[in-house]
Amino acid sequence: ESTGSSLGAELSREQSRSWADRRVREGIARARAGNQAGALDCYQAALELCPRHQQALVGRGAALVNVGRPSEGLRDFDRVLKLDPEDVNARKYREIAEKRVREGA
Repeated sequence: ESTGSSLGAELSREQSRSWADRRVREGIARARAGNQAGALDCYQAALELCPRHQQALVGRGAALVNVGRPSEGLRDFDRVLKLDPEDVNARKYREIAEKRVREGA
């Protein structure tokens, strides 16, 4: 019986990951269309399903920078870089966010 519950938990994690991936794709599409607030909602929904989802964190960070909240974006990029110090997008967007913070944007 414990095997059944661990299998259920694994399936549930996979399903959450799949739904989170879908929310991230939707967020990217909204961001490209210029809808940063809508993109933020999608990334937030993905992170509620999968709190360590790197793409969702990078996306949310970028959207936060784009709506004028770069210091909040920095926190997301830092979380990603703790999970994966080699994440190219997190590094790139983190530099942009840092610059915006210094400029007082």
